[in-house]
This record gives sequence, structure tokens and C-alpha cells, in this order.
Amino acid sequence: MADMRTPTFPALAALALLAACAAPSVQLPEEESMEWRALRAEIGRTYADVFQDFPFESGPVAVLTTDSRGELRSYTFARCGETVCAGSAHGPRGRILPSLDYTVIDGLYGQRFYLSPGGDGAVLRANGHHSWLAWETVEPIESSATE
Repeated sequence: MADMRTPTFPALAALALLAACAAPSVQLPEEESMEWRALRAEIGRTYADVFQDFPFESGPVAVLTTDSRGELRSYTFARCGETVCAGSAHGPRGRILPSLDYTVIDGLYGQRFYLSPGGDGAVLRANGHHSWLAWETVEPIESSATE
């Protein structure tokens, strides 16, 4: 049996430790794929910042999508402080969830709306079904006050 004081044991232990640290946590093709997806996402974000409109940047937005039966539906959302409201700035309040690539509206109409820069996105329903959507900035709806 080898004596633990011989140079062989520390050298083997150091080599094993070095090999464990150098082993990649993901395979090379997966790592390249992750780098490509990150680069592609960053290019998309830069393009959106320069060339595309963002939801609520110039006012309320109207959203067109289909419901679960394929019927066309429209929704209007307006900013109301740090959140979003349905219909106008005085409608029921929902939430804007944090996301790098979308303006995510939650808590209104029993659905979650993903508005991406440029006027498209998706809606996710409570039952898990989704459909595509289109959005556009609209003129604010002014309430007419009569005295």
C-alpha cells in the first residue's frame, strides 16, 4: 500500500480536483446553442429599441385576438399609474409583470396578454390555450362629463 506522504497521492488528488473543476456543466453543442440564443435575443431587443413601437409608449393600446371559439375579440388597455387598467385609466386594474421581451398584462379578463414591441404578441387563457394577438396604440378615450 502506498504511503500517503509520497508525491503520488497529492498529485493524483490535485489532478482529480482540477478535472472536476474543468468539466463543463453542459455539453459543447448545448453551450453554443445557449450563446446563440442569447445573442439572437439581444439583437432582437436592440432592433426593437431602435425601430419598433412599445406598448403604452404613446398612449392606450387596443388588442385584437380570437377567443377559444375563434370569434374576434377586442380589448383596450390604458396605463393607470404603475399598473394597467381595462378600457380606460379609470377601469378595473391589472398588473404589468416584469419581462425582458414583452409587456405582460395579467389580472384582466381572466387572461394573460404578452405584448411584444412592434404590434404583435399572444394571449394565454386560464385553461392553458393561447392565441396570437395584434395591438396598436389608440387615441385616449375621453369621458364626456355633462353638468
